[in-house]
Amino acid sequence: MTLADLLASASHRQKSVTVFGPDAYPALSETLSGFDVTVSHEYLPVPPARGYLTLREGDRFLGSINAPSFAELATPTDRVPWDDRRRDSAYRKLVDTLANTTFRAADRSQLLATSREFEDRAYRVGGGTLHVGFQSARAFRRQTAVYEHLATETDLSIHVYVDASWDVPSLDGVAVHAEDADEIGRFWIVAFDGAGDDDAKCGLLATETAPGAFDGIWAYDPDLIDDVDAYLRKTYVG
Repeated sequence: MTLADLLASASHRQKSVTVFGPDAYPALSETLSGFDVTVSHEYLPVPPARGYLTLREGDRFLGSINAPSFAELATPTDRVPWDDRRRDSAYRKLVDTLANTTFRAADRSQLLATSREFEDRAYRVGGGTLHVGFQSARAFRRQTAVYEHLATETDLSIHVYVDASWDVPSLDGVAVHAEDADEIGRFWIVAFDGAGDDDAKCGLLATETAPGAFDGIWAYDPDLIDDVDAYLRKTYVG
């Protein structure tokens, strides 16, 4: 079993997005084009700001987002996890409704914003284990303040995985695993075990397939998160 195997085995459910308004909002369609979703447009004779979208999985209604929030979906914020302003964001709705949906060519800003949503969930729970894997030493150094804050302000057990060849700092309260393994440094990993609560488990697993473009999945599937957690503990934590 490897991280690649776990990603390949991840179950996903195709969802449908219907955009209602005077046009199809091309920027929104581009944002959603990388996800395993069907996108359709239904003309609605209203001003552009009165449009909205709905998300469904089969016959099940998942949620809606109004047109003034579409810009946030295209350029999501990367506010720190403990910033309360992210709690009612349109991007949080998108993350929730597209959970367990595979994506192709998602950009770095989307994955960073999604990582922040999962870090926020870990911050609010305040305990359990958070696993994080980076794809470059530079990316890790940019986030050191975030993980030191999480380690200081919560009872989280935080494990960070980096390539053994990188020059990275040690962090107070954070276990940094420098590993000489091909998969470490290839995968963007965020996995939170929910402190044993299945409803709080969440994770992201992705690989960079082109500069700035990623394939993978983000999920609330407790079985997948348990598998990622068990694999990382067995292989690298010991």
